[in-house]
Amino acid sequence: GQLSTKYGKIEDMVMGLEGVLPDGSRFASKVTPRTAAGPRFDQLLIGSEGTLGVITAGTCRVRPVAEARHFAGYVYPDVSTGLRAIRLLMRAGLDPAAVRLYDEMDTTMTMTALGLDVSGCLLILVFEDVQALIDAKTSLADRICREQEGCQPMGPGPGEHWWKHRYDISYKQSIIYHGGMMVDTIEVATRWSNLENLYDVMREAIGKRMTCLAHFSHVYPEGGSIYFTFVGRADGDDDAAAYLSVWEEAMKACLEAGGTISHHHGIGVLKAPWMAEEHGELLRIYHALKKSLDPNNILNPGKLVP
Repeated sequence: GQLSTKYGKIEDMVMGLEGVLPDGSRFASKVTPRTAAGPRFDQLLIGSEGTLGVITAGTCRVRPVAEARHFAGYVYPDVSTGLRAIRLLMRAGLDPAAVRLYDEMDTTMTMTALGLDVSGCLLILVFEDVQALIDAKTSLADRICREQEGCQPMGPGPGEHWWKHRYDISYKQSIIYHGGMMVDTIEVATRWSNLENLYDVMREAIGKRMTCLAHFSHVYPEGGSIYFTFVGRADGDDDAAAYLSVWEEAMKACLEAGGTISHHHGIGVLKAPWMAEEHGELLRIYHALKKSLDPNNILNPGKLVP
């Protein structure tokens, strides 16, 4: 979820799976912290979106509830400066639970919708740990953030406000949708050296048809995710055609810029046409598995690949 920077995504949490294959046979992977006994077959099922088997049980890593939680907020004059601060935080191994950098448009629109008056590029940091480690990490994080040009420290207020209202934005987007506007989100990811380029290219592509706002979240030592939101009207065009044209421009721009077409939302039907370009020759492995395990195509047909 939103704390994947510290705790990982679901593929990092799963230690073993049980389930049923299309022919009715049951399977259970061995639960172990690490193994070098060939490929991890349970990882083939994670992300397969129900097309290769039915998962009936899973064993996942758990952690104790954190002793303490700390919030910090900073405003930067532009995306570049904010990203530099985040990259330095991750390079220092400070292990924040959540990192969210909003561009100017997203800061203005989203934070205003959540009742927070702020402008610029807002960076929110969340730390969870034992108190002694939080004290050390937040002290160094604060120094790194303040050293970046144009930094405006905001204290814990913006982070605390976001935490309290972090699920409200989905409700507010539903109001926009039912009010006759078109709204959706597109989440992609890439390595640090390409992150700002991917942001620029996709923002330009989406912005041709819709108002585009974005924030950076789910960051890792190697790179991060960009979460775009587009809002607008079809302007007399067919709604479905207008909606799909935004996605087509966005996916084309993402792939040409070297990003991955999904960081966490998955593929389903919408992104399936771009899976061949996403994976290239490696997609043959999936097709071979699908043909072997599910020759009658009874498991979630049409999903993941066309």
